[in-house]
This record gives sequence, C-alpha cells and structure tokens, in this order.
Amino acid sequence: MVIFAASLFSAALAFVVAYFAARTLGPESYGRLATANAIVVVIVGLTDFGVSTALVRFTSEHLNDKPRVAPYFQGALRLQLLVVLVILAIVPFTPRLAEFLGGPEMRLPLYIGLISSLFLSLGTYTNALLQTYQRFKVIASLNAGLSTLRTVLYLSLVLTSALTLLNALVANLVVAVLTLAVGMYLRPRIGVRSSWLEQKLALKEMYRFGKWLVVSYALNAVLSRLDLVMLAHLRPASEVGHYAVALQLAMFMPLLLSSLTTVLVPKVSALPDSEVRSYLRNTLFGAAAVAAVLIPLVLLAGPVIEFVFGDKYAGAVQPFQLIMGSFILTLFINPPTLLFYKWNKPKILTYMNVITATTLVVLMFVLTQRFGAVGAAWALVINAAFSGCVFAVLLRYQLERVESVAS
Repeated sequence: MVIFAASLFSAALAFVVAYFAARTLGPESYGRLATANAIVVVIVGLTDFGVSTALVRFTSEHLNDKPRVAPYFQGALRLQLLVVLVILAIVPFTPRLAEFLGGPEMRLPLYIGLISSLFLSLGTYTNALLQTYQRFKVIASLNAGLSTLRTVLYLSLVLTSALTLLNALVANLVVAVLTLAVGMYLRPRIGVRSSWLEQKLALKEMYRFGKWLVVSYALNAVLSRLDLVMLAHLRPASEVGHYAVALQLAMFMPLLLSSLTTVLVPKVSALPDSEVRSYLRNTLFGAAAVAAVLIPLVLLAGPVIEFVFGDKYAGAVQPFQLIMGSFILTLFINPPTLLFYKWNKPKILTYMNVITATTLVVLMFVLTQRFGAVGAAWALVINAAFSGCVFAVLLRYQLERVESVAS
C-alpha cells in the first residue's frame, strides 16, 4: 500500500512536470525530450536482468546469515558495474543513434540521456537491496522525494523562464545522480566480503533461476518505449511530442493495472480449481465496470487536451483515445492471464510475450511510417486485441485440460 501510494504521488508529479515541459517547450522540443527519456527507460530496463527478483528468491530467508548472502549481493553489484561499461561503450555511437532518432539535434539529448542511464542502472542495484530487506517505506520515501525534487527543479526553471530542452535534460541528470547517491547511502550494509568464485557461483544460480525473467524484462523494456523510438525514427519531432503528451495522460492506466495485478496474484495462487470460472466472471465484470467509467473520459479527450495543453497539442487527441482503448482491452486480458502462474505455466506467458512483441514491432513499423502518431496508437490497439484473442484460446484449452483431469 505504501509503495502504491508513493507511485501514485510520483505519477501525479510526473504529470505536473509533463504539463509545464510540454506547454513551455512546444511539441518539437518536447518530442526530443521524450525521445531521450525513452532511450533512458529502455537502457535501464534492459540492464535490470531481473536482479531484484533473483535476490529476493535466494537471500530473503537467510538475511541474518551474512556470509551466505554476501556472494549474491556483491555478485549483483559486479554485474551492474559491468553494465556501466557496456553503456559507456555505446557513447561513441551516439551520433549514429542520433541520426536514427531524428538527426543531429538529438546528439546532445542522447549524450545526457546516456549519462543519466549510467546512474539509474546502478540505482537499480540499491533498489534491489532495499526491496530484498523489505525496506518498502524507504523505497517509497526515496521515490517520492526524488519526484518532488524533479518537480521543484522544473518549476524553478519555469518561474525563471529558463526551461529549455538542455536545462530539462540537466535537471533529469541531477535527479539520476541523486537517485544513485541517496540509494547507496541508504542501502543495507552486508559487512562481509566474498570471493570472486563465490560470486560467480551465485550469479550462475541467479541466472538459472531468472533466465526467463531476463527475456521478459528485456521485452518489456523495449516494448514500453518502442512506440516513441519508432516515431522518432520515422516522423518529425513534433509528432513525437503529440504522442508523448497522449501517453503521459494515459499513464494512470499502467498504475491501475499494476495495482490490480499486485492484489490478484496472491488470491489467484490460492484459488481452488473449482472457483476458476467464478474468478473469470468476476474479473471480466469488474473490467467492464471500470471500462464504463473510463469511456466518457476517452470521448471528452478533445476539449480536455486542448484546455490543458493548448491548441498546439490538438494532434494528441486521437492518439490518446486509441492508447486508452488499448489499455481498456488490457484490463480485460491481464487478470485472466494470471491463471497461468497458478497452473505453473509461466513459459506460456513468455512465449506469448515474444509473439506479441514481434507482432507489435511489425505493426509499429508499418502503421507509424504511414500514419504517424495515430498509426503508433492503432498498433497498440490491434496488438492488444490480437493478444486477447490468442490468450483466450490458450486459456480455454488449459482450463478444459485442468477440468478434465479434476473430473
């Protein structure tokens, strides 16, 4: 509950930052800022490797046995330091990446973004330690505090008429540096050194456990910002700005879906087979009720966006409506798919993630190239509908198998 409250608070502040940045910078510069931020999110997501989940799995029950857990924590840190070297190796290729993402104007945003990703990637390690030791209040306070700092920096730039693309990027960099610094200061101390051989064995064990997680984390990292990256490559920066505003307005939906998953996972795990169909009926009815509340918001998007962000963001209206449509479809899909964890079939979800990821890449490329921001949003809707159909077939097949065994 504390983590959710902090996430909700941070999301609200992120909207404030987006509001002032979008209105002040305009669609073109805001599009470049959003592209740089998207690259940071992808890099940090790709370099997570499911470390926090693996650390919880292998150390949470033995935290008092420091010699036993030290190789896992120190091996994970060594892995994250290696990741920093990999990110540094990308820096010389920044000019080429800039050409791919819109031209020479993207060089400086990408340079600053790559530096930010160094600190944020290392910050995932400190967050993993705090999560393993169940310091959830510390995590919540840290996230809320850093979000507040970022908002204060942006507001200060707005009030002094100094909010430019460069200054916005520097503000993000300052927050990234402090994320690592404060996290390292607050991290639990182990106080025991392990040998390289012990760390190597610990890393191998975590890899064997988390190899499927690595695939899922990598796919999620890429897919989470694929639309913005594809838009930046294929369309003008102003269209990226329109789409980024639409995406920011819809960001409360991932929070809703994440919270719903957090609540349902333990219930689904303990669900008797005889109550599975009842669970499906209830979750689908609940999704329909939420959708009925959200549809008026979708229909009124035009006046709301133009009032909040101004006439120059009228191009964000249709993308927002379509993005919300994809999230509403996902609201019907996610709760039923949790049953695959109950049936101990996580590989099915991973395979499906690969299939839908491939489909989304193709849809994004074809539709974005032809229809711009609207095409990118349509790709999300079509992919969500396709995923729902495939999951429905797999779910029905697995449910019939379970019921036939039970009878």
